[in-house]
Amino acid sequence: MTSNLTQKLRVGAAAAIMSMALCAASAASAAVYNFSLGDNPDGTETSKGYDYGLRLDYYGKFFSFDNGSDATLSYDSTNGVASITGTMRESLGYNADKTERLYGDLWTVSYVMTGLTDLGGGAFEDTVGNGSGTITLGDMSLSLGAKSDGSTYFTLDDDGYRLPKGSDLFSGRGWVDPKPGLRGANDFLFTAEIAIMPVPAAGWLLIAGLGGLGALRRRQRKTA
Repeated sequence: MTSNLTQKLRVGAAAAIMSMALCAASAASAAVYNFSLGDNPDGTETSKGYDYGLRLDYYGKFFSFDNGSDATLSYDSTNGVASITGTMRESLGYNADKTERLYGDLWTVSYVMTGLTDLGGGAFEDTVGNGSGTITLGDMSLSLGAKSDGSTYFTLDDDGYRLPKGSDLFSGRGWVDPKPGLRGANDFLFTAEIAIMPVPAAGWLLIAGLGGLGALRRRQRKTA
């Protein structure tokens, strides 16, 4: 009698764990995508040797997502919010005889967009123009905004134009004019790859529940 009661309690506990895991997984289903970023796929450099993922003609500066940088993009598809945060290496172009590319300091970038339109699978576009942020080095802070008008202000997608056919990468581009009506290129232009995400806590709960049920079934077979 005691053995049967204990067995029933164990089965009930395992089932409860599975139920909690499934509920938690449903509530926190993969709504957040994290991307590692690389420099632009249009040839990776200008004629002066700047390789970049962020070009700011207004300030006369270029910044790279490669060369020791660690900036990432995070996209919350449920709330329509994306952010680019981390560090970017300043690209200084070629040396005097054009035999070597030069790089400067690591700057800290923080750029946030809201009101995004979800395109599925981690892709999105900004048709509202709510992007804003800065890129900073010590006391120097450069403003990053959004262009004053346009149908699309920022997009992250496999556009079939900048990337090789069948590529697993995304192509990202977004205008970040510091002031309305600027000429020249003030924009992010980069490649993005979805980073491997760890199993969430709900996933471990589900694994634990399945493992518990499996152990009980093996014990039942042995005692039968």
